[in-house]
Amino acid sequence: MSLEGIINGETNQCIMSGLHSRMGVDTQDCNIGQHCKSGVHYQLAAASRLNQKKRHQDKVFLQSCMADLINQCVASNNIDCNGFKCVEGNVQNGNWCRRCMGFTRIGSGNYHRNNECRLSVTNTKTEGKRCPYCFMAIGNDIPGCGSLNEHQQGKCIFKDGVKRVLWDRYIGRTDKGASAKLKMDTVLQNHELWFELMATNLRKIYDEKNK
Repeated sequence: MSLEGIINGETNQCIMSGLHSRMGVDTQDCNIGQHCKSGVHYQLAAASRLNQKKRHQDKVFLQSCMADLINQCVASNNIDCNGFKCVEGNVQNGNWCRRCMGFTRIGSGNYHRNNECRLSVTNTKTEGKRCPYCFMAIGNDIPGCGSLNEHQQGKCIFKDGVKRVLWDRYIGRTDKGASAKLKMDTVLQNHELWFELMATNLRKIYDEKNK
C-alpha cells in the first residue's frame, strides 16, 4: 500500500498504525480513525444481531413448551405434580419452602416459613408484569399465559410449574431464598431476561430427561 493510499484511507488497516509502520515504528491501532471505528461498529452490530436472533429463538422455543407447562410438571413429566411435589419427594411434612424451594428442616440452618422467605409475596417485585404467585410472565407473546386477573393466589393454572423451571438451579439452597431473590429481582422485572432464563432452564431440564 502506497503512502498516498494510507493518507487517503485506502487501506484495510489503521491509518495511524500504517503511517507509523512506514516510518519503521510499531504501534497499536488508534481506535479513533474511520477504519478502527468501522471495525468496532461492525462487531457491535454483529453482536446485536446475534443477541436478537437468540432472543427470538428463546421466545419461539418457550412458546412451543407452553402446552407442557400448562398440562404437567415438565421436570417430572407428571400431570399430577404441581411443580413442587417432585421437589419434596419423600421428604415432606413442611421440610421445604414453597417460595424459594429451599430445604427448611429444623436444624438445617435454613428453617423459615413461606411468609418469612426472602422471596415472600410481599418482598417480590414483578412490576405488574409477572404473577407474584406462580411467576408466569404476562404478555401477548406468551400464548396461554392468562391475564393478571386470572392469576390469583391458589388459582394459577401453572401452580408451581413455572417457578420450578425458573428455580431449577436454586432448589435445595439453604440461604432462606437469598440467592434466588438476587437473581429473580432482575428476571421478574425484565421480560427479555425472564424469557432467557426460562428457555435456558427448560433446555437443561429436557436435556437431562433425554439422557
